[in-house]
Amino acid sequence: MPVALTFEPGVTQAVDSTGAQASDGHGAARMAGQPGASARLSHLDNLKWVLIAGVIVSHAATAYGAIGSWPYVEPSLGSVTKAIVSVLTEAGDLFALGTFMLVAGLLTPMSFVRKGSAKFLRDRLLRLGAPVVVAVVVVYPLVVWMIVAVTGYPLTLSAFVQWQLRWLVPGPMWFMAVLLLFTLGYAVWRWARPPREPRDEAFQMRHLLLAAALIAVLSFAIRLAFPVGSFQPLDAHLWQWPQLAVLFAMGVLAGERGWLARRPSRLIRRACWVAAPVTVGVLFAIVAVSGSDMSSGSGMALFAGGWHWQAAAAAAAEGVVAVAGSLAMIDLFRQIGAWSGRLVRALGRASYGAYFLQLPVLTTLELALWRFRWPGEVKLALTAPAGIVISFTLAWAARRTRSAARGRQWRTTGSQPNLSRGSALDRMRQEGQAWPLCR
Repeated sequence: MPVALTFEPGVTQAVDSTGAQASDGHGAARMAGQPGASARLSHLDNLKWVLIAGVIVSHAATAYGAIGSWPYVEPSLGSVTKAIVSVLTEAGDLFALGTFMLVAGLLTPMSFVRKGSAKFLRDRLLRLGAPVVVAVVVVYPLVVWMIVAVTGYPLTLSAFVQWQLRWLVPGPMWFMAVLLLFTLGYAVWRWARPPREPRDEAFQMRHLLLAAALIAVLSFAIRLAFPVGSFQPLDAHLWQWPQLAVLFAMGVLAGERGWLARRPSRLIRRACWVAAPVTVGVLFAIVAVSGSDMSSGSGMALFAGGWHWQAAAAAAAEGVVAVAGSLAMIDLFRQIGAWSGRLVRALGRASYGAYFLQLPVLTTLELALWRFRWPGEVKLALTAPAGIVISFTLAWAARRTRSAARGRQWRTTGSQPNLSRGSALDRMRQEGQAWPLCR
C-alpha cells in the first residue's frame, strides 16, 4: 500500500514558496460540591488527565488521515474509519479545549490571591511561557527534522528556518500560549481592580445562555477574517479564541462568585446533558444533508467561515456545545470522577508534562511504523495507546527526577526546602483542612 507523506499546511507552504495545566491544581471549597477536600481537587485533576489522553488519541488519528492538523500526516485510514474518527474528533473539538479553559479560569482567582500579582505572574511565565519557548525553539524543529531525516521529505534547513522565524510554531503548545495570554490579561485586570469579597451565588440559566450566545456571535465574526484551519503566528487558532476566551472568563467569574460551589440546578444539568448531544447531532445532520465531507477540510469550507448560513450554523452549534458540554463534563466528574489512589494521582500530576511531550512521542512512534505498509487502523491502534502510556510515563519520570534532585539538594545544604504544591496539598488532605477561600 503506498504511503503519502505531507506536512501541515504551513510547512507545505514554506517548501512550495522557498524551494497547534490547564489548571494549576488548586481548588476551593466554594468550587466543589462534594464533601471532603480530596474529592474537591481530585475530580478536576482526573478530568484534566482524561481530556489530555483524549487529545493524544485525536492527534494520533490526525496523523493517519482524520481531519485536523499535525506535522506528520500519513493518510492511510479507510474511508469509513476516517469519517467516523473525524466526526468524533470534531465533536470533541467543540468543547474539549473549552473545558480546559473553564477549569483554568475556575482555579485562577485562588492562585492570584494566594500568591499575589508579582509571584503569580512569575509563576505563570515560568510554567506556561517557558515551555512554549522550548517548543518553538527546540521541540518543533526537532520533530520536523526527524520527519525529514526518516522520510526524505524535500525541506531545506534554510527554508524551514525562514518559515519558523516567521510563524514561531509551537505545535500543540499553542494552547498554552493562549492560556498564558488570558492569564496575564486577568492579572492586569485584577491588579487594576482588586477582587471583592467572595460571594456565594448559584449558577443561573442566563449565565449559560449569555456565554453560548457570545461564543456563537464572536466565532462567526472572527471567522470572517480567520476561518477554521487558517494559519497564524504561533499557530494561534484565532478562530477558536471566542470559545476559549468566553469559557475562561466564565470560569474566572465562577471562581470569584461561587457559581460552581455546589451543583447547578437540576434544570441546568438536564439542559446541558440534552443540549450538547442534540446540537452535535443536528450539526452533523446539516453537514450530511449539505453534501459536505466531514473527513475533508475542503469539504467543510462553507462551515469554516464567511458569509454562509453553514458558517453561522457551525458557530451557533459551537456556542451551545462548548458551554453545555464543558459544564456537563465537570458535573459528571464531580459525581463519579473523584477517583483516588497512587496511579490516578500520578496521572493528574503528570498530565501537563504529557501534553508537552505528546508531539515528539507520537511523531517518533509514527516514524517508527511508516515503512510498514499496514492499514492506518492498525497503526492508530498501536500509536494511540502507546503515545498515552509513554507520554505520561516520561512526564512522571521527569517529575520524580526533579523531586529527587530537590531532596538531594536539601540533604546537602541542610536547609528546609519550600513545600512543593503537591506535598502541601497532600498534607492539607491528610489533615482534613478545607481549601482556602478567595480572601
